[in-house]
Amino acid sequence: MTAGVEIDFETRSDVDLKKHGAFPYFESPHTEVLIGSYRVDGGPTRRWQRGAPCPPDLRAAIESGATISAHNAAFEILCFRWLAANAGWPSPPLTQFRCTAATAAAMALPRSLGDLGAALGLSIQKDKEGMRLIRKFSIPREPRKDEPPGLYWNEPEDHPADFELFKVYCDRDVDTEAAADERLVPLSTDEQELWWIDQEINQRGIRIDRASATSALRLAEKAKKALDREMREVTGGAVPACSQPGKLVEWVQSQGVEMTSAAKAEITDLLELDDLPPLVRRAILIRQEAAKTSVSKLQAMLDRASSDGRIRGSFLFCGAATRRWSSVGANLANLPRPRKDYASAMEDGTLNVETLFQAFRQESPEHLQLLYGADLGRPLHLISDALRSFIWAAPGHVLLQADYSGIEGAVAAWGADEHWKVAALHEIMADPSLPDMYCRTAASILGVPVETVTKKHWARQAVGKVSELACFGPDTQVLTSNGVRSIVAVSEDDLLWDGVEWVRHRGVVAKGVRQVVNVDGITITPDHLVRTGQTWTPARQLASSGKTLCRALETGSESLPSSATLSALLAGASSWKRSVLAEPSATSQSAISAGAPAHVAASVRDAPRPTGEKTIGATLTSWLTTITDGVCSTASRLALSVAATLITEATPTMEGAAYVCFGAPTNAPSSRTSSPSTDGTKPNWNSIAS
Repeated sequence: MTAGVEIDFETRSDVDLKKHGAFPYFESPHTEVLIGSYRVDGGPTRRWQRGAPCPPDLRAAIESGATISAHNAAFEILCFRWLAANAGWPSPPLTQFRCTAATAAAMALPRSLGDLGAALGLSIQKDKEGMRLIRKFSIPREPRKDEPPGLYWNEPEDHPADFELFKVYCDRDVDTEAAADERLVPLSTDEQELWWIDQEINQRGIRIDRASATSALRLAEKAKKALDREMREVTGGAVPACSQPGKLVEWVQSQGVEMTSAAKAEITDLLELDDLPPLVRRAILIRQEAAKTSVSKLQAMLDRASSDGRIRGSFLFCGAATRRWSSVGANLANLPRPRKDYASAMEDGTLNVETLFQAFRQESPEHLQLLYGADLGRPLHLISDALRSFIWAAPGHVLLQADYSGIEGAVAAWGADEHWKVAALHEIMADPSLPDMYCRTAASILGVPVETVTKKHWARQAVGKVSELACFGPDTQVLTSNGVRSIVAVSEDDLLWDGVEWVRHRGVVAKGVRQVVNVDGITITPDHLVRTGQTWTPARQLASSGKTLCRALETGSESLPSSATLSALLAGASSWKRSVLAEPSATSQSAISAGAPAHVAASVRDAPRPTGEKTIGATLTSWLTTITDGVCSTASRLALSVAATLITEATPTMEGAAYVCFGAPTNAPSSRTSSPSTDGTKPNWNSIAS
């Protein structure tokens, strides 16, 4: 039996809750709380409806100081404020509230009530029809033909049957929340107090320079129009606007340059070519600049700001499985790093923030280039460089920033008994001037002295941090000494192939729910680095560039076990079925995988059968170079994994298995490769070796 109050409300507003967040939502004069369902001390679920007074039993419980539990309680807190101001309800203090979504997240369970109920296997589940009812009663409807423009609603009295279902939906949420709460471990006293502090921070909000942000957006639009004009000039009108990538691809191909898409990865590849025609290079650079999405964060900041210019509700308690915060909406925790030129100009005094923002408010691309030159003064780049400076302290105040140092790696190392890393972390804490783990990891991957990678070195974030945090999805297949297995099925008795030898490990570690890309079967964090020749490439680029994927396959195939060893392992792996290289003719080959989808097969033309004592990996490498149109599907689905798990001498443990990770020494190879990518979220795992 749950003591206190369990409660849920349903509301309506003309403000888009997803786009603007809860605080601007409740600022609208058209926002109303429509219905509420509640339980007191585990009793029956009761209802309240707009226009009625606060129920006596609920008022008595609140005024006596009963704990009020709600799922995503930050929203219910705002509902109580609205009801106190508009319907005569009591106004409980923040310390009376607790949040079951935060409690679930602290246990690394899903935050959403529907997913939480499913994860806990509750007999009571969230009503899936709720979204239809929310769209009907919580969002304005379109004016009818005989109605003038204005704000219109589906009123409860006009749709009594559906509104009754809406009440049932609200009841069901309270019942599901209460059932889940019975299964959750409550936050400790310290954690509950921390959640209250989190709510205070979110309610206070963070101030932004709205005037400069508005001017910067208008400046960005002018800059994009100028880039469109330049694109038309460079391409002779063949590409009317930078927002038409298909036209750009057609024009580039007409210039004798192979280009399959205007994806970021392929553009990066093309710009590395020494013999790229000047006009093609300029057109691609224009597209690269115009496609910069960082300035969209400014619009998100403005969308989320309340009338006083503060963004509220931006931080999510226990947003990650390690219980660190994450950021929602404008995502203030993930702002782009400025260019090196910008940072240098700030350091040497060439550029200062006050002058720059005065220039932003002029809304003139030409003015910026006059002040800072053709390269540094590019408007879209400068706006992105200066994003952090659109956040400012209130008059008479100082804005401080703090962060946990390497929290993800520290928790994973401690949980997996990685004693060498825990010792290194203690060493760093005792003397913060020593290189941190990101620096050490990056140095080991790049094969340079650790002193070379300072905190301002590009590789600390781009290589070291990515390698510490990246991971695979749980369904990833890995190569072990006992055959190919799902990452979550790997035991400590299985040796793992690191690209050089079989190594021992310390099991699989869950890393929580992460944003991933799906590369034809491999779920992997987008920034995960994969070895491609002599460089490291983020996984997202493999998903959008066939050429880059081919290079990764070639690199990985060179490091596969011997032909005899690999054949024996694959032959005994029932989950993998069996990798088969079709018997080749003198003029053509085809590589197939038994039991794999048809699209996995890669056709290879005009490739004579390799001869000599070569490993399967070397054989595959020679075949991959002749794949039709330069697009690699899957010849050996082990090659990419090995590319992602090549050993680095300076890192004595493995961080990766359910992810194929690079900053750590030895990763368990995955056995799937591919090309197309879709974004999503998925639980991810790590295997830690020593």
